[in-house]
Amino acid sequence: SSVPISAIPKYIAAADKGVAALVPNARVLVFGHIGDGNIHYNVLRPPAMSEEEFTVFGPALTLVIEDAALDLGGSLSAEHGLGQRKFRRAAEVLDDEELDLMRLIKRSLDPHGLWNPGKVVDDPDV
Repeated sequence: SSVPISAIPKYIAAADKGVAALVPNARVLVFGHIGDGNIHYNVLRPPAMSEEEFTVFGPALTLVIEDAALDLGGSLSAEHGLGQRKFRRAAEVLDDEELDLMRLIKRSLDPHGLWNPGKVVDDPDV
C-alpha cells in the first residue's frame, strides 16, 4: 500500500487494530520505503495457529489493510504497480475515469497488446 508520508503512523495503527480484531496474536512485519509512503504490511500467522486456519483469514486481512490505506488518502499498491490480484479491488474503489486513464496509458505504451495480453487493464470482465 501507499499512503501520504504524514499518514504512515496512522496507517500502521489502523491496520494493526484491524488485524488484531481478526487474528489476535498475529505477527505483523511492516517495512518499505518510508521516505515515499510505500509500505509493505505483512501479517504472519500466530505460532499456535495452523497454516490452513490462517489462510481462511487472508481475504479479510487484505481488506482491512487496504481500507486502512484508502481511508487515509492512500492507494492499494505502491511502487510495484497494481498487479492482477488487486485489479478487481481497484475496479471497486477507483473512478471510471481513473480506470480509463490506466487503459489509455497501457494502450499508448503497448498499442498492439503484446505485453501481458489479457492481464490487468485489458481484463474484459472489468
